[in-house]
Amino acid sequence: MDVGSLFESHQRLAAWVQGVGSLVGLGIAIWIPQKLAKQSEERIQVEARRKAMALALVIRPLFMTMKWPLERILDHWPSNGEFPLLIEHTSEWGSHTKEIFDEFEISASLVALYPKLHELDWLGDIAIPACARAERVKVLLSTLEAIWHSGGGDGSTEYESQLQEAISECLALINRTISAIDEGRP
Repeated sequence: MDVGSLFESHQRLAAWVQGVGSLVGLGIAIWIPQKLAKQSEERIQVEARRKAMALALVIRPLFMTMKWPLERILDHWPSNGEFPLLIEHTSEWGSHTKEIFDEFEISASLVALYPKLHELDWLGDIAIPACARAERVKVLLSTLEAIWHSGGGDGSTEYESQLQEAISECLALINRTISAIDEGRP
């Protein structure tokens, strides 16, 4: 083998090595940004989940404060379907009665969080309708209070059945929301 042919074979080998190296470099140049983008997306998802969990932990006690009075109202609803005007509260300090109209309030703290509930992803799909149902319950209670205090209690039957249905729907959504939060799934 002479020097010329050795030099020529090294040039061909060098060209192949350079070509393979270029392809490897191109592959790495494509792969690295994709890897970084995927990591960035994962960080964003983790941060969104962390925020959603923090928000869920904030709304849980607010949903509980809505749940308890609604359960008391349904528990005091007579089996004959008549509207319960008074709710009895008993505790170790005694008992007292309260008008049903004063039993249920929607926390101002929860109202302030309404715009953020969409951050709860699929949990927001339960929490937002629960809040809407709670608003409906409050409107129906106010309507019934106005009817009863104006002496028109006889015309309230339609609203009473709507109220009972709205409370049941609201409780179901509240319970689903609370269960999902307790399972750590916002």
